[in-house]
Amino acid sequence: LSNFQNSFSLNKDSYKKKTGETVVVISYDIPIAFNKERNILRDMLSTLGFNLVHKSVWIGKVLLPERFIADLDKLGIMDYVEILEVTKNGTLKPQK
Repeated sequence: LSNFQNSFSLNKDSYKKKTGETVVVISYDIPIAFNKERNILRDMLSTLGFNLVHKSVWIGKVLLPERFIADLDKLGIMDYVEILEVTKNGTLKPQK
């Protein structure tokens, strides 16, 4: 009963896709002991509309719901996740 009460279930209604103005990059390096939590995070990111660009790097023009950060904390993985917002263009330009 204790394990069930402390378990985390993803409420997908709290994770609807909402497009943002800037690009958000989420990267993580989560220890093996948190395999279940890593899978939940992947499901959260996919539900929000992020795209996987590398094994642990996701990118998208997505507005993160306030609950996202709270859920990372509940899962105990907040220290392993980095969230970056791209606010300026890079120096590389497409060739004409």
